[in-house]
Amino acid sequence: MSQAELSRRTGINKSQISAYVNQRYANPMDLAHARSIASALELTSPYDLYEWYEELPSGRTSD
Repeated sequence: MSQAELSRRTGINKSQISAYVNQRYANPMDLAHARSIASALELTSPYDLYEWYEELPSGRTSD
């Protein structure tokens, strides 16, 4: 789905969608936007929008 289509489906402006996609946002995505985007992308949960890394004891991640 294009950013323009995601913007249309969610009501979030295109520049904000672009900022989220390119990780260039001043503030983290709010829950309302996360829920709206997750719904438009047919995800089960807004948490599916993120990559989660297990933190290892040494401070390294498991990726």
